[in-house]
Amino acid sequence: MKKMLLALPALLVAAGFVSVSAAALTPAQALERRTIGELEFSPDGTHLVFTVMEPVRGAARQRNIWILDVASGRIRQLTFSAKSDSSPRWAPDGQSIAFLSDRDGAAQLYRLPLRGGEADKLTDRKGEIGAFRWSPDGTRIARLMAEPKSDAQEKREKDKDDSRVVDKDSRLPRIWTVPYEKLDGFIKSSPMTYVKHAKTPTLLLQGEDDTTDPIGQSQQFHHGLKRYGVESELVLYPREPHGLREEKHLLDRLNRITAWFDKYLMPPAAATEPQR
Repeated sequence: MKKMLLALPALLVAAGFVSVSAAALTPAQALERRTIGELEFSPDGTHLVFTVMEPVRGAARQRNIWILDVASGRIRQLTFSAKSDSSPRWAPDGQSIAFLSDRDGAAQLYRLPLRGGEADKLTDRKGEIGAFRWSPDGTRIARLMAEPKSDAQEKREKDKDDSRVVDKDSRLPRIWTVPYEKLDGFIKSSPMTYVKHAKTPTLLLQGEDDTTDPIGQSQQFHHGLKRYGVESELVLYPREPHGLREEKHLLDRLNRITAWFDKYLMPPAAATEPQR
């Protein structure tokens, strides 16, 4: 499997799917390129499914699922949704894949038989599915999603009367674990535990609507770095969740990252001797 992963870039280039250029990309050019991700080999290792994300357009990015025949290097597209098809997962028997798609609204679970035909929609819920896994025998699929909104909650949102109390009114996922059961491990994994030892200039980029890593964590870490004399900058993006989506925000993030690297990683320019 490791050899297959190492050979994958060559296979994609040989198939004409990825172009190679010696020229450095600007942030704007990077957003105009298709992005490959979410790679997963079939159970027998003969095929690889992956997603291809199209260039950013506004706040959305079209994403579809492709498949690579490892032996021949042949690549073909499996889904053609105008929305986002993601998270392809092989069935244990290798005869189909399950994936998430928001083609009909909130992301739902679909199954696509590789022998041909259309994808079957397996779920039809109001809320979106966050993640899923096949059972070892392929007869069931476990999914992770938030508790559905009650009629009263939907009415409050519609009336813009939607304030909520954290840890009381939150709709928690149906499958979840609590890290606080092992407090020592939680403390050891927290950046705040080691912030006083930090020396590296740090750029923090945070979506204001991020509920996975709440904004307070970034603010605490930023202030901790400043407290111990470490150069730090915290940039907040309105309306953005855990992963940025809006085109201008994506471009701004890339520009800030490259400028930060240029400032702290590039060697200083050699001083020129004065003319005599």
